[in-house]
Order: sequence, then structure tokens, then C-alpha cells
Amino acid sequence: MKTISCIILFLCCVCIISCHSRQVEKTQEGRDSNDTIFVSYQEGIYETSAPTTCKEMKEWSEDEEVSEVITINKEYYDAICSYLIENANKENDDMTCEARLYVQISEHEMCIGDLGCACDINDKDIPANKYILYLIRSLSGYYNYFYSLDLQYDRLIKEYGMPVNYEDRTVKHINWEDEENYNDFRKVALVRE
Repeated sequence: MKTISCIILFLCCVCIISCHSRQVEKTQEGRDSNDTIFVSYQEGIYETSAPTTCKEMKEWSEDEEVSEVITINKEYYDAICSYLIENANKENDDMTCEARLYVQISEHEMCIGDLGCACDINDKDIPANKYILYLIRSLSGYYNYFYSLDLQYDRLIKEYGMPVNYEDRTVKHINWEDEENYNDFRKVALVRE
């Protein structure tokens, strides 16, 4: 009798796990473009000989798999979406922002620069809501790849403070002999609770 009970319990567990796995896959598939904010960025400080364009950031993002799914509260999610949808396609002739983060929800896309600026896909400046840019950077884990001492000079950190979710991830164990396989570009998905 114990053996039969164990077999039934085992089969129930397998069924539950299988159904849960399918539900997770279905949820992730449904989030791909409509209700997920994708944020892609180069980890830490990086110097370039020429400005990084928003289109380059987009290309890198398209080649990258999502490395982390981060759940954020509805208020933050709605504020970021509203800002992105409202500003992503505004026309402006100024081009002063060098892309550091690529942000996308559905067909709306923009980039955020290292100096607290924002631009459209063509690198044209768009109105920068500093608090929303700070939220995107902090919620996506962007700040985690900088030393806390370096962050004290960040304009948005000076204004809004160190993110409560800050976690120093700057120490990396890199095998420089295998440098071509080292990838320091990151893509995260921000999803609403």
C-alpha cells in the first residue's frame, strides 16, 4: 500500500511541476513584446574612441538573450512605459547624448546616456525625465556594475540617492586568455508585478 501511495504522490508531483513549467514558458512567451520593458547595457565603465550610437546598442541587444527577469511594482512599470511611449518618437535636432542603455517596450525604443540624457533611435535628444532615467538604471541593475565610490559622481545618484537594490557586482573573474568569449553586455526584462 505504501508503494502505491508513493507512486501516486510521485505522479502528482511530476504533473504539477510539468504544468507549472508550461505556465512559466507561456508567461514568458506572452511577455516578449507587449508588457515587458527590455533594458540592455554594457556592464560598468567603458571608453570608446567614437560615440556609441543608439542603433549600435539596439543591434547588440537583438543579439543578446535575456539574462535576468526583474519584477517591478506597477507604479514604476506604468511610469516608465508612459515616459517611453510619450517621448520615444519626439523630433529634435540636437544630438548630444551618447548611448549607454537601450530601452524598449513593444515598438517604442530609446537610449539613455551616461550623463543623464536620453535620445531616440537616431540619437536625437528627447526630453529627459531624470527620475524615470534613474528608475530605469537602478531597477535594471545598471548601477550594480560600478563601484559605489564611482557612483557618488553620477548626476542621478547625487539627486536621488543610492538605489536600495544596489549590489556590488564589479568584481569579475575573467579568464583573459578566453577574452573573445567574455561578454559584458547585459539584457534584462522588467516585468510588472
